[in-house]
Amino acid sequence: MKIKSIGKSIIDLSYLLKRDMDQAIAGHGLTRMQAVILKFLDNESGKRDIFQKDIEKEFRIRKSSVTSVLQLLEKNGYIERESMKEDARFKKIVLTEKARQVNKMIGNGLEKREIRFQQVLTKDELVNFFQIMDKISGVVEES
Repeated sequence: MKIKSIGKSIIDLSYLLKRDMDQAIAGHGLTRMQAVILKFLDNESGKRDIFQKDIEKEFRIRKSSVTSVLQLLEKNGYIERESMKEDARFKKIVLTEKARQVNKMIGNGLEKREIRFQQVLTKDELVNFFQIMDKISGVVEES
């Protein structure tokens, strides 16, 4: 059995996932990153206040990139930023009703996709998959 290239396999899967996501968000006028951030905000904002740093950490992306995405989401009416009473420098990110409606439409497709992924793997395979992904991510982050 020929051993496949790990890097190429990850890139190939990434391409397929991007294409699948593009189909899910088609017609909504959002980029992939905007859609993913809106979904994250929808999932997490009911549990805690979300700030820009939380998004940077969750998606491992630079502050400048997050700033650009959030500015566009705010300009297009998907989010609002509210100053915290304790410290006005911190701006809590809040979804608008427009974002909630879009999330309902997009979110169902993304959730169904995730369920499909998890159904093809056993619980042990899922655990192994995430352990392997964490190891590879660690190696990439170190270099």
